[in-house]
Amino acid sequence: MNEGKIYVSFHVGRGGNFNNPGHLSFHGEEDFQQLIQRCSDVCIIISEDANGQPLPDDDWQLVDTGSNVILQGRDEIEAMTGRLEWDTIYDTDYVTTADDLSQSEVDLIWKAYCNEEYMSDDLKDAICTRMGKYRARSIKQYPGSLVVEIQDGSMTIDVDQQYGLFTRDEWKEDLEDRDFCPLSVEEILDRMDYYDATTETGFFSKE
Repeated sequence: MNEGKIYVSFHVGRGGNFNNPGHLSFHGEEDFQQLIQRCSDVCIIISEDANGQPLPDDDWQLVDTGSNVILQGRDEIEAMTGRLEWDTIYDTDYVTTADDLSQSEVDLIWKAYCNEEYMSDDLKDAICTRMGKYRARSIKQYPGSLVVEIQDGSMTIDVDQQYGLFTRDEWKEDLEDRDFCPLSVEEILDRMDYYDATTETGFFSKE
């Protein structure tokens, strides 16, 4: 069953400060079939013989433009995860799932998330959870509190009678101590800046 799985794609090639081989980069969200389709200009699936007759499943091949066999067998070619090793550490594309990431892969997705690169809400939740951080899915304002919906429930931030008592930096430190992710910290602070239990206007933080 693939239901509920989040597929993520990476590339291994030259890169980094010295353009060294083996440099890993996060490409985005796609499954292995989408990756193969994206690379269809440099590879082809052979599933028939020269006479147009279907090949046995084990004889299916995915070959590159130089007729090199990249993948062998229908199951491997039609999988939802896998690797296309064009030239090992010099040029490889692969797909894995968000629940089967190495630490280096986690770090790359986390960096992309913090840089606000596009990704699905499911992947945002998954990477924040993996990093031990809470992600603010939504923020609701009530008299005396803000209720923040997170990955697995909600958290209440008590602001009753605290108007103007703390600076934005002090509130930021408090939210970071509560393990909110950096983007959520800023989102909550922005909401606090204009929070007033009565008028919903004016700065909440002390200047």
